[in-house]
Amino acid sequence: MHGEQNPTINKLSDEFIEISKKHAKDAAHTDFTQASVSASTSAPFKKTVENIVSYADDVVVKAGKQNPNKINEYVKKLTNRKTIGRFAANVAIYAAILGFLQVIPKLYNKAEGEENAGLKGLMKEETLNDKSLNTKPDNKKETEKQDKSKPSFGSSAGFVNKITGNGISGKIAQGLEFSGCNVSFPMLLGIMGFGIILPRTRQAKDKYDKEEILRRDVTTCATMCFAEKELRKGFSKINENSSGFVLASKDKGFYEKSLPKRVFDYLRPIKGVQVLSTEQIISKYSGLDKYKDGILGFCDFIDGQHGNLSKIFSATDESKNIVQGLLSKEGKDIAKADNNVIKETLSKAADSEEVKKLTDLFKDKNNPWVKKAKTLNARFTALSVLILVPAFLGFFLPWINEKTTKKQISKEQSDKLKQNPTTTINPAYFNNNRKTNKIFSDMEKFTK
Repeated sequence: MHGEQNPTINKLSDEFIEISKKHAKDAAHTDFTQASVSASTSAPFKKTVENIVSYADDVVVKAGKQNPNKINEYVKKLTNRKTIGRFAANVAIYAAILGFLQVIPKLYNKAEGEENAGLKGLMKEETLNDKSLNTKPDNKKETEKQDKSKPSFGSSAGFVNKITGNGISGKIAQGLEFSGCNVSFPMLLGIMGFGIILPRTRQAKDKYDKEEILRRDVTTCATMCFAEKELRKGFSKINENSSGFVLASKDKGFYEKSLPKRVFDYLRPIKGVQVLSTEQIISKYSGLDKYKDGILGFCDFIDGQHGNLSKIFSATDESKNIVQGLLSKEGKDIAKADNNVIKETLSKAADSEEVKKLTDLFKDKNNPWVKKAKTLNARFTALSVLILVPAFLGFFLPWINEKTTKKQISKEQSDKLKQNPTTTINPAYFNNNRKTNKIFSDMEKFTK
């Protein structure tokens, strides 16, 4: 049923974007794809319509079978039940995810045995089995007094108001919402911390295992939660400077902020500077005639976000020739013209055939500018798949872990040898010590 409605939803989305463009007071800082769903929140218009359709599927048919005089009351009760059910389902899903992640380290340890297999060959057996090195916490559950009293929310309507409002309860409920298969950023942090790092650290077999887990897992989680987003923004900024295209949205007044505040906006994972999505790119770089001031509205968007109109209009020979032709009448060159010069020239020729032809070049959703902007923003994704994950997380980080652990064990063995010269050291120690290798080599030559 929803599949049949998709074309209608897409059409509604396109019409919404057109209306937004025509009435936007500030094209540079308006996201045409977003719809205000309350006084303080907004969401993608297409997603909002899909939710409305889904709600209608659940309610309209059932409500139609009720007493016409009591439909309003029935819909309210049904909506309350659905809201509470959705909240409970989200809580149950996250609880199941965290519970499942708690079990994985235990299964891994059970398969590997009691000892840390990664240390075999690196140190003496008596040292390997030294219980003093085992920092694994006691897994016996301590009996704690639990408060069995449940929080009272009063009526179901009161509880619904709490989880749909703008207070703490409402923010928690919004944080529990899924976006397709994706979780919200706060919940992602919670899963990383309480579902991955904490249980793995608790199940560490010894101090070496714990240190490796913290070094590897904290770095990996931080990379996936923060570094990937920040690197993508930085890569987008580099592409903006080289291409002249606007590839990320900045808040109004962004360029009036101090340098530290602008940098902070790039570092913020959720708010601040955000890389344009495919839908946002299409809304900005196509249908220029739908802007409030036509192509001049598009120019205001580019200029307001510090893009480069000269480079953008030079992206194709056809657009370059049109703009250059208009500038030539005033004795100017497109390569040297700044945004103000180009905007002034297009404003003077707003009703000319040349400007109409230029506007028509951007009419299609798959025009060259949309394609280029999407390609520029997709480059980092490809780079991440090829380099960031396999190279850094797959090879470099484990290598660092191994080198650090070997160095630590070698130092500890060396210190023990100094304290007790009669101690027999595992041959693997000598294999990792260049000086010792040289001594053995010299002794071997002497005996021959």
